[in-house]
Amino acid sequence: MQKLKSSVHVAVPTGFDKDEELNTDTTIRHINYLTDHGIQSVLVCGSTDEQNSLTLAEKLALLDSLNQSTTNKNLEIIFGVSSIRQKDAVKLAIVTNNTPAICGVLLGFPPYIRPTQQEAIIYAESILKELPDKAIIIYNHPIRTGFDLSEDSLVYLINHYPNIVGVKECSDLSRVSSVKNKIDRELDFYIGGDLDIDNHLAHGFNKLSSIVGNLYPEQVLSYFSDIRQGKNTDKYHSLIQEWQSLLASRAIPKIKEQIAKTEGIPMSTSRSPIGN
Repeated sequence: MQKLKSSVHVAVPTGFDKDEELNTDTTIRHINYLTDHGIQSVLVCGSTDEQNSLTLAEKLALLDSLNQSTTNKNLEIIFGVSSIRQKDAVKLAIVTNNTPAICGVLLGFPPYIRPTQQEAIIYAESILKELPDKAIIIYNHPIRTGFDLSEDSLVYLINHYPNIVGVKECSDLSRVSSVKNKIDRELDFYIGGDLDIDNHLAHGFNKLSSIVGNLYPEQVLSYFSDIRQGKNTDKYHSLIQEWQSLLASRAIPKIKEQIAKTEGIPMSTSRSPIGN
C-alpha cells in the first residue's frame, strides 16, 4: 500500500441509461477521456450524490468493470465505500480490497441515520479492517450526511489505521491545523470542491477533489498547480466564474449534459429526483 500520489482527483459522475439502469461503459469511456486530457486520478462512486442510489450489486458491477476495462493501468482510481447498512459496506470493502485496479478508498459515513460517535467508529473500523491493502481517505461531509465526525474520533482512526493517508473535510476548516497538531505523521487534506481554494490552502489543505474537472480537466490541473505555487491567478477569473455558475445548482446533470455534447458519451441524467 502506497500513499496516493496525485494532488488532484476528479470525482466522475456515474453513467446510466435512459431507464436509469447502470451503464458502466459510459462511465469508463468518460474516465478514458479524462486520462487523455491529463487527469491521473479519478474518484468513482463518491462525491456526486449518485452513489447513494446504487445497490450493492451495482457497486460491485462497477468495480468489476473498472478492473476489466482497458483504462490506463497507471491511473490512480479511488473508489467510494459507504452504505446505510454496515454489512453492505463491509461486503463492498472486501471486494474493493481484492480489486487490483483500485488504489484507494474514500470512506464515507451513511446519510440520514446520524450515528453516535461510537457507532461511527465501529462502522468505520468494520470497513477499515477489510481494506489493509488500500490507501484510505476519510470523508466528513455533515451537510450531506447529517453526521459530523468529531475531531477526537478522526484522530483516533488516524492513529489506529496507518493506511489512512488523507481526509476530505467539508465541515470546519480550522480542524485541519488542530488535527495536524495531534498526530505524528503526515496526512493529506482534500478540498471538497473547486471554489474558495486559496482559503482552504491557507488552512492547511493540500489536495483537491474536483467536480468541474470533468469538463475542464486541463484547466483545473493548471489552476491548482499555479495557486499552490503562489503564482498570479488573475487569468483564471472568468473561468472561476463559469465554475461558480456550474456549481450553483444541478451540477451533476449539467455536467452530464455537457459530457454528451463534448465527448459524445450519453451518460444520461442522474436518477430521479436528481436531474428532474
